[in-house]
Amino acid sequence: MASNIGISCTLLIPLFRCSFSSKVSQNKALEIPRGNNEIIRIKYLESGMLFAYNCLIMKKKILIVEDDPAFLNILKLTLNESFNVLLANNGKEGVDLASTLLPDLILMDIMMPVMDGFNALALLKDNEVTATIPVIFLTGKVQFEDILEGFRKGADHYITKPFTSSQLLSCIDSFLNKTGRTSSLVSHHVTA
Repeated sequence: MASNIGISCTLLIPLFRCSFSSKVSQNKALEIPRGNNEIIRIKYLESGMLFAYNCLIMKKKILIVEDDPAFLNILKLTLNESFNVLLANNGKEGVDLASTLLPDLILMDIMMPVMDGFNALALLKDNEVTATIPVIFLTGKVQFEDILEGFRKGADHYITKPFTSSQLLSCIDSFLNKTGRTSSLVSHHVTA
């Protein structure tokens, strides 16, 4: 049986010898990325020493279900630093991955080959294993009827293309930080 046990060490570094002492304040830790899901935190101690330690970061899993490779890549690049990103090219792949890997949130297009987003959402919401995973539609379907159908099928949020990365990240943060969902909101891009 494989073990996930590793070695961890703590370093105490005299403050006057440290090249990043000016970047570390008494109230905050300096974080240095060290590969996937790991950082080194350096914290200033009142004794004039720096305390360095490894941290494993458990990133939230986000499944992106999108058939456009260019848009899929943009979403991946936008989210990859903060989240563990899973990718599916159509609704069927998305349902299969969601059932197996249980992401914390799903971002899904509606118009896709093999299985569209509406049908995939219906399957996700009918499965007790995936029913509570928040699903946000990211789509070019901007008609009011499409938005209503998305909410009727169980979408938690509906963002129409084009949208900004800050709009998307704000929406994701909102859902991942909620303790209980009480209502769904609509983000809508209006063009003149």
